[in-house]
Amino acid sequence: MEIVAESLPCIVWQGIYGAPWVDELQRRLRRECVNFRRNAWTCKSVQRRAAQAPILDEAVVLAGTNDAMMELAARAGNTGMLSVYRGLNQLPAEYVPSIESFATSFKELLSSVRAEKVAVLSLPPLGESDGRAAELLSLYNQEICRLVEEDERAIYVPFGEALEKRSGEDFDASSPAFSQTIAQMFAHTALRRLPFGPSFDTLGSFYGREVASAFDIWGPWGQRQRLPNVTALLRQYGDQVSRVTCYPVRMAAHQKRARAATTPALRRSGWALRFASERLKKDRSLVLEAIQSEGVAIRFAAEELRQNHSFVCEAMSRNGDALRYVDDEFHSDPKVVRSAVRQNGMALRFAVPELRADLNIVTEATKNTPKAFAFACGPLKWDRALVLEMLQLDGSLLQHLPQELRCDRDVVTTAVQQHGRAILWASGSLKQDVSVAVEAVKQDGTALQVVSEVLKSFRNIALEAVRQNSDAWQFVDKHLRGDVDFAIAVVQNNPEVAEVAAEELEVPVKCLVAVADQADLRFDKEAMLKMIRESGWQCMRLVGSTIRQEPELHTEAVAQSWKSLKWMQEPKVTVILSACRQDLSAVELLGNVEDGIKAVIAMNHPEVVQFPSFATKLPMLSAVRKNGLLLQFASAQLREDFEVVDAAVKQNPEALRFARGAAVAKLKVQQEASTAPPMLVAPAAATQQAHLLPWMAGRQDASSSIEWCCCAGEDERPLQQL
Repeated sequence: MEIVAESLPCIVWQGIYGAPWVDELQRRLRRECVNFRRNAWTCKSVQRRAAQAPILDEAVVLAGTNDAMMELAARAGNTGMLSVYRGLNQLPAEYVPSIESFATSFKELLSSVRAEKVAVLSLPPLGESDGRAAELLSLYNQEICRLVEEDERAIYVPFGEALEKRSGEDFDASSPAFSQTIAQMFAHTALRRLPFGPSFDTLGSFYGREVASAFDIWGPWGQRQRLPNVTALLRQYGDQVSRVTCYPVRMAAHQKRARAATTPALRRSGWALRFASERLKKDRSLVLEAIQSEGVAIRFAAEELRQNHSFVCEAMSRNGDALRYVDDEFHSDPKVVRSAVRQNGMALRFAVPELRADLNIVTEATKNTPKAFAFACGPLKWDRALVLEMLQLDGSLLQHLPQELRCDRDVVTTAVQQHGRAILWASGSLKQDVSVAVEAVKQDGTALQVVSEVLKSFRNIALEAVRQNSDAWQFVDKHLRGDVDFAIAVVQNNPEVAEVAAEELEVPVKCLVAVADQADLRFDKEAMLKMIRESGWQCMRLVGSTIRQEPELHTEAVAQSWKSLKWMQEPKVTVILSACRQDLSAVELLGNVEDGIKAVIAMNHPEVVQFPSFATKLPMLSAVRKNGLLLQFASAQLREDFEVVDAAVKQNPEALRFARGAAVAKLKVQQEASTAPPMLVAPAAATQQAHLLPWMAGRQDASSSIEWCCCAGEDERPLQQL
């Protein structure tokens, strides 16, 4: 027997008797049936087809039997069956069927179904026993149930669980059995295409089985007893059932049993009323239960109920949201609207403007839902006293007020005192007002996120915000977050911030907490020296301003890392030199240092003149006396300075290539005025400095058009003018 049960809105089962079968099903059900899949399709193929299907109100998904059959075939070593399924579903050759790959495909399938509500059926049994196939399908159904819980649109229908079990042979996925099944399906398809081919009933009877239609189940069935649901039919003919096909629910003709079966479903979802019989749609109490579950259910009630004024009023008292689904005439009915807003204040938005301007109705709406005032209109939104009263209940209503009221200090202050983030909707200068911002962060520290960028750097506002909510730390101005004094004050008021504050300052958490708990600890030289030794050089940042210049602290910290130089005050030259020995980048951490100290540093580490802060005359002189070629890092002004250039050339004549302008001319004049007679340079000496000739050739001094070049003698000075 094949049961065609009217339970869900889409045909998804094809059956062993072969295709085509949709036309036959339409004739029996007397309605349009659409099938969005084909035989042997896996979840992956159904997903591709579902993505192209039209948008529906409801859809039914029954997919996965072929995925399970593939896994059973893989277990049975049936490579032929696997190859057939891979080819039909365009799966790669390396695809391995498993419950994990099925879960991934099924999740993609659910996301591709474009419908407001999706009914997901559990998989029916492949065989007729409790063998391996039944165990595998049970695991697949558990995975389907889990995925349905993650999708808000979906409901799980225990389709397979409703079928009674029977003893018999387990599903055989071996190669011989599969070949026999394929041959049988081809034979049935061929027979059905003959001019006088057998019907589904004939094919079923050939195998000793009966095919029952939906009309047979829900309508009169000859002289047989009427059956209220599929389960009863399965119990009566369980040993004959082989296939079940689902279609949209129609309630059983027997009113008592239908009502008893339907009421729990309607309590869970009012949408189910859409599929109820016309008799049940006229049942006042049943329809009211459906409306109480979901207001949209009133759309599916009988016309006589939807036009009944007393029924509509009672429905509104059950679920005010139903006001959106009633006829337009009720939107202007004060009694209906009042009943709706008493139950759900937000239903006020569906009333006509005249009623939304009625003080009594608006008052009823805002009693249980202050947000409903957002839908009030007319002079009510200009009533300052009423507005202040509403803002005390819900400050976010500020966004729905006229511009003039959002510029009112009292109105805005009242709003932010109830809802701190309402400052976002303040207008004009009130957004920049310090007192308003303080009130906002007092109510909600995270309101600091929406205050102006300027106010985020205000110490008192930021401190108040983090005191109220530790999450506000992330919205504090970046420079303020790096302020040690501010961080300590924050931790004193809200210890929860200690970890993120310590991470921002790059100091140990326990040290930050310690100095926050003991205010004098930062100014105790011995205590801070011990802290630096035990917890690391980073603690130098926590040292108080009065002892930050202590040499002992500097020596201990710089011995651990040159980076500690950044937090020192007036470090000695020896400390700086120690840091430079670790890394020359240490000089970038120095603040304002006198040129004399820079010169000493440059004398010991000439390469520091590569840093812009050391590109002044005294450090450069010290550097070029050690290495004349460092003249290349001097500024354009220093390259024209005769004293610097002369010192560089004396140390290394090759530095002359980096000299510029007046310094070159003055150096030339000095050489000309020299009392030493010109010497003829030996070829070997000339060869040693030959690389200077190309640079000197063609060079014009700014103050003279005389071209000159030189060779170097033993004293490495220009000797000959050309």
